[in-house]
Amino acid sequence: MGHCRDCKYFKVDKDRPPYGDCHRWNIGYGYASAVPFEMPLNEVVVEDDEGWGMLMGPEFGCNLYEPKD
Repeated sequence: MGHCRDCKYFKVDKDRPPYGDCHRWNIGYGYASAVPFEMPLNEVVVEDDEGWGMLMGPEFGCNLYEPKD
């Protein structure tokens, strides 16, 4: 597990630094509307109908972390 600040998927929100969002998580309604519900057990989905469905700090830790290149 690593922290967002060091992850290649974390992007700082230009309007709310140092907070940002994750480009690794599934955003939208794809898995949520699927029948049967088949999201992998190590995944996450965030509903995002208004464009701000997630906001995390750079110290947040996640098991989907991948180090920056």
